[in-house]
Amino acid sequence: QGYSSAASDVYKRQPQDMARERDERLHRANMEAFEYILELSKEPTVWAAWGNIIEMRPYLKGCVQDMIAAGERHGARWVTAGKRSVKGHPHHPLYLKKDSGLDPFDVAEYCERCI
Repeated sequence: QGYSSAASDVYKRQPQDMARERDERLHRANMEAFEYILELSKEPTVWAAWGNIIEMRPYLKGCVQDMIAAGERHGARWVTAGKRSVKGHPHHPLYLKKDSGLDPFDVAEYCERCI
């Protein structure tokens, strides 16, 4: 089908296939990329959309907190779409109506309530 088996394996992975422990090398690389993207805009906007997957591994909440801290350093405005999950997490786009608009997302309040 034109895809290597390694590439097609990536698309078959499920959230439960995530590493049990945080890979610090990957986290650093992700954070460097996130910081780079934030630096490209004078007024960056970040769409919070991780859904309940954040509950699947203990380290994910720390990853989100690191991203929020980076966003704060760059003056990012956070947004989300649709209603929050029952647990208060911003929905992943896969679970949104196609006409869902973006709304302000108070990351400080989210951290107090959910992380």
